Amino acid sequence: MSKKDDGGRAFPGMIPENGGGCPLGMTLRDYFAAQIMNGIISNADFFYDDDASSTHYAEYAYIYADSMLRVRQRDEV
Repeated sequence: MSKKDDGGRAFPGMIPENGGGCPLGMTLRDYFAAQIMNGIISNADFFYDDDASSTHYAEYAYIYADSMLRVRQRDEV
């Protein structure tokens, strides 16, 4: 199975670790999903019911984040 495109790091940075580097920052996919989730829960019509509802909204945010990454990749070609 191939690894899902995560868009790389949203806020890349490096810290020294044993003479090398360790990438810092969340993935662009996670950043997009977090921004989408913020929009979802900021909506006045948002209704938080239970864990099942929150899982549904989180999955929805990642579906949109994946779509954004596909469009981003298409537009870079």
